[in-house]
Amino acid sequence: MATLREFLTESGFDFAGGRLIVRRDRATGRYIEGDYHTQAEDGVEVSMDDPILDAEFDSGFGDAECPAYVAEDSKALHFPYTYDGATGPTKVLKDLSLYLLPENKTPYPGG
Repeated sequence: MATLREFLTESGFDFAGGRLIVRRDRATGRYIEGDYHTQAEDGVEVSMDDPILDAEFDSGFGDAECPAYVAEDSKALHFPYTYDGATGPTKVLKDLSLYLLPENKTPYPGG
């Protein structure tokens, strides 16, 4: 089991200065899981104390259960990726010149 807070912490997200947007169904108010999207949903900016950050979901193999999210802080854009059915956190650095350094691998999410 995992939470968005754990995913964002793992990807180095700055909770104090960052923004988090999740997808929510207009009719039910429920957060959208995985990469299934419809026209009947909205992106919603949530605070860093919103319960969605600590709601547990299965990040293992099978259908993606992680809430659909994108987060931004001063250094990166953070979002989920799926590899062979498992879901995890990843990010893209805003300053592309940082990818010239050997410690910053070029992002290649998915699989």
